[in-house]
Amino acid sequence: AHDELGDGAVAFTAHSASTPTRELVDAQTFCEAEGLRHLLVESHEFELEGFDQNQPDRCYHCKKEIFGRLVEMARDLGIRTIADGSNIDDANDYRPGDRALEELAVVSPLRDAGLTKADIRALSRHLGLSTWDKPAIACLNTRFAFGEKLEPRKLAMVDAAEEIVIALGFSQVRVRMQGETARIEVPPEDIARLARPDVRGPLASALKALGFAYVSLDLQGYRMGSMNETLEQRAKLDENPRIPQPKGRTMDDCLFCKIVAGEVPSKKVYEDDLFYAFDDIEPEAPVHTLVVPKQHFDNLQDNVPEELLGKLMKVVPEVAKVKGVGESGYRSILNTGPDSAATVGHLHVHILGGTKMGRFTFEGSQRLQS
Repeated sequence: AHDELGDGAVAFTAHSASTPTRELVDAQTFCEAEGLRHLLVESHEFELEGFDQNQPDRCYHCKKEIFGRLVEMARDLGIRTIADGSNIDDANDYRPGDRALEELAVVSPLRDAGLTKADIRALSRHLGLSTWDKPAIACLNTRFAFGEKLEPRKLAMVDAAEEIVIALGFSQVRVRMQGETARIEVPPEDIARLARPDVRGPLASALKALGFAYVSLDLQGYRMGSMNETLEQRAKLDENPRIPQPKGRTMDDCLFCKIVAGEVPSKKVYEDDLFYAFDDIEPEAPVHTLVVPKQHFDNLQDNVPEELLGKLMKVVPEVAKVKGVGESGYRSILNTGPDSAATVGHLHVHILGGTKMGRFTFEGSQRLQS
């Protein structure tokens, strides 16, 4: 575009908490080297209502915010056409942001020409562009599973974590954040090198220093859009007749459903696709955590699938480990039915520990009937 239009072509780069540090640096370096006019688009997606809830359509709202601002800047500069870098390979992934591009009349010439990532790399190399072998990159929000609350602090943690891994000589890297765990993805051919004791030990220490409680290595290796796999898993659960749709209480009147949805604040301890764990606000022991299924069931008598119960029993000890009572011991309590005096009608398990537990008595444990 610059060869044809000269200063009539302007390069725009979005800049916000969602932008990886290296993406901004690389863009500035490239534009300076090529003599391109380069402007930053300051976006404020975290000010959008509900953006931090990280719903599956998050990318639509984010791109609508960024490209909406870009359209205004382009209009002020007298620029009539805005093009993005989408290519034909992007059609193989879940990309709700494409709808925002259509609504704002943004064109995608590389995709329209039927070019794949490999084609673009080959053409870039032919033209002598330094970016021909630049690793694929995406905004930092893609490092989180849908439904996990987004915070600028968390994005900064994964950004810093990826910079650390890259500094060790790994070019294609993703650090996904799931709860307090950093899940590292590198190409399959790099897994053995990263798993070497002299590499993984210092790396784990460095990432824990950033605030991660656990550091793991994804044995499948790097793949585009791996966090979208959770959507496929949820779709399978929705189609599985053994796991019925929620009944009884709804999101509107269930306290725990509201906590899971982020409508009521909680101190999260653990989260995966099926379960959410959080600390009790009125603890009966030094450690008092509740584990609840994200899908609503009133109690054990509410036709709860055996498969889900089995997974719940596996999650409870995992949560106990997170709270540091996995080895010392803990008590798990599950209230069911009218005589339990449960006041929150959503299946849940209490985990209590952090002290030597006495014998269970009705008089001394009335608060656990909640």
